[in-house]
Amino acid sequence: MRDARLTEHDDIGDLLVEVYGGGKLVAPSYLEWVADSAGRAGAAGLETLVAFLPGSTKILGTVALAHPDGGFHYSTSKNEAQLRLLATRPEARGHGIGTALVAECVARTRLAGYTGLSLDTMLTMPEAQRLYSRLGFDRAPERDEIARSGDPMLAYVRHLHPWPLVRPAEPDEYEEIGELTVGAYLRDELQQPDSPYLDRLRATKSRALEARLLVAADRTSGEILGTATYCPTGSPWCEISQPDEGEFRMLAVSPAAGVKVWARPSFARASRRRSPRASTAWCCRAVRRWHPRTGSTNASASAVRRTATGSRYPASLSSRSAARCELP
Repeated sequence: MRDARLTEHDDIGDLLVEVYGGGKLVAPSYLEWVADSAGRAGAAGLETLVAFLPGSTKILGTVALAHPDGGFHYSTSKNEAQLRLLATRPEARGHGIGTALVAECVARTRLAGYTGLSLDTMLTMPEAQRLYSRLGFDRAPERDEIARSGDPMLAYVRHLHPWPLVRPAEPDEYEEIGELTVGAYLRDELQQPDSPYLDRLRATKSRALEARLLVAADRTSGEILGTATYCPTGSPWCEISQPDEGEFRMLAVSPAAGVKVWARPSFARASRRRSPRASTAWCCRAVRRWHPRTGSTNASASAVRRTATGSRYPASLSSRSAARCELP
């Protein structure tokens, strides 16, 4: 799954016509607008996503996410995004494509700091209604409207807790970030107090200059809840990434914040590289369970190796597992 490319909007339009027109889900007058994906390309406040099956280049699903500051957002609430034009090819249904597209819209909505995601659907779309209900959307009959075609539009909304703001670290935060990282590694017994690797964890200025030092901050108080370092291709901080990949390292969270609270938006915020990798000590069972929930898969054995500092690790930490995550 990723953002649509400009060259793909004709195919997206054909897919929308196949789903909405072939199933006679919308009036012919509305179908013309639905088909004009190319006309919506690049519009402010509108993200168009596409989905594929592994190993395929054929677009099997699409959805649009409208932000409040754009022309395709028609809700009265300025603190929620809108999900629009969800479609999956009939032959591709049953593979979780629609669910994955909606889940990505939910993640992006939380990342943007909105408190809700709303949508409209029609009586002619019972499968979509069941999907939305299963994914946590509630009916909002007070928002129901009548389309220009005269068809009733059924409103749904899912109320959300925004994720922390993920942003580049500021220089006056470097020392705090270093101590937060060291504290997390010591607290989880990933390093011993006399380990020389702690000096690398404290080297936040170098990571900021030679990679991307990120923080997750509470949107209200500004408190730093966690940190991670994204290493683009060519960064001296890369250890396991391939030439076309980036790499995440040194993930740490404060005791008050769990990984699930902010780590997923760090992946979405930090990079548009196709396949960032993350390495995790074998003993970090909680983090290794978390990787698949971020869309990561285990890399091949050939991608797993000792790091340059592996000889300094305690024996139980010297081997690492690698995770690979496809990003939009």
